[in-house]
Amino acid sequence: MTWTWSGVNQHNVTFDDGAKSATQSAGTFQRAFSAAGSYSYHCTIHGTAMSGVITVR
Repeated sequence: MTWTWSGVNQHNVTFDDGAKSATQSAGTFQRAFSAAGSYSYHCTIHGTAMSGVITVR
C-alpha cells in the first residue's frame, strides 16, 4: 500500500500496531502486509477525520 502527499498541509500515517510514517507535506509512505488481518491507521494531526482500515485476506 502506498500513501502519497502533495501540498502544504502536514500529514502522517500511524498504525495501531506502532508502524508509522514521517510527518510530511510531500512524498510517499509504503507498507507491505505479510499476514492476514485488519490494520487500523490514522493521521495523528487530524485524528479520526483521516483514518481507515486495511484488510488483508
